[in-house]
Amino acid sequence: MSLNRILEDLQSKPLIVVADPGEGKTVIAKELLRLFREKLNDDLKLQVFDPSGAWFHDAPLYMKQILTKESIDADLWRDESHCLYHLGLVDTDTRMSFVGKILTREYLRRQNKHLFDSTYLDNVQPVMYGLEEVQTVFPKNGKMPEHLFDVLTYGRNLNVIIFAMTQRLSECRTGLVERCNVLCGYLSGDNDRSKLKRGTSWEFLKEVRGIKTKSYEFLYYNGDIHGSYKVADNKHNNPSLVHNNVSKLSTPYRMPTL
Repeated sequence: MSLNRILEDLQSKPLIVVADPGEGKTVIAKELLRLFREKLNDDLKLQVFDPSGAWFHDAPLYMKQILTKESIDADLWRDESHCLYHLGLVDTDTRMSFVGKILTREYLRRQNKHLFDSTYLDNVQPVMYGLEEVQTVFPKNGKMPEHLFDVLTYGRNLNVIIFAMTQRLSECRTGLVERCNVLCGYLSGDNDRSKLKRGTSWEFLKEVRGIKTKSYEFLYYNGDIHGSYKVADNKHNNPSLVHNNVSKLSTPYRMPTL
């Protein structure tokens, strides 16, 4: 299966990539982001928020920042394009608030500009937000930041693109899955499979059940079923991180632009 169909759909509907640990989810997600960058000739703002550390090496991004609750509370972080924000040192509530604030702020800023300038969207730069372990941002239960579902539902109208990833689909809000196209690999949990069916279709679930563990195979659902895509573990853009000898509790680490 060519990834071109998924890349085209990304500009009109959010995507969630789902698979059990070790089944190729992060590899295929990195490949999709690299291809999407190439498709737009790097003409987009790209930010990935990752609490897991899976993106810290070999990510198709130019910048990296390690954040903590202290650095977030003190506003000691940089709003960079093509940047990975590592949030593994941040508690869940702070992480949700931080990511929600960034997404909704950009969404509302663009909405406001569009309301007062009918030509604003003609040349506005796309922005893509990658949300690793998205269940920490769109959890099954609990209160979420205001307007976050608006970003997911209407963001595409303002060139705001959401690209989510999880290995715990059952812990995500059902509304998240229902609003996304789905790229799914091997999925073993009954609760995860039940959530997948609620957000897609019974026919798609039956196809996903046929995926074998460690086959690194993915199927795609956008209302229709497409596949399969086999992951090749290619490495792209693997610059080494430059440590600047300052405290990671107060100042982000920084990588030079390539």
